[in-house]
Amino acid sequence: MTDSTPVVLTFDWWREHIIAEGIRSVEAHETGAKKRGALRGFDLCRELRTLDDFARELRELRLAEHFLSDGVYSGTVDSDRYWEHRYTTLQVEHCYARLRVMRLLLGFPEPAP
Repeated sequence: MTDSTPVVLTFDWWREHIIAEGIRSVEAHETGAKKRGALRGFDLCRELRTLDDFARELRELRLAEHFLSDGVYSGTVDSDRYWEHRYTTLQVEHCYARLRVMRLLLGFPEPAP
């Protein structure tokens, strides 16, 4: 017998679905700094409540990434530190992009900030 309770496809539901799917993939395919960064990115996504929150966080992550990249080239930043941060940014970007598409396709309302 299956549960016939309808699933309400809200912003929060989609965010958690995307995160859970992403964590499964990361656990299966990544290691080291990339895995740590990706998992941190998904943890961060859980704290972001609106698309505006995602956009704001991505601006900050990308700015930090720019400085880390410069540091790797100058030899002042370890490449693992860069890749951990990069994979954090990638997961936030991924979640944000998918949520934007779902918002456009389904028209679900965002939670209040």
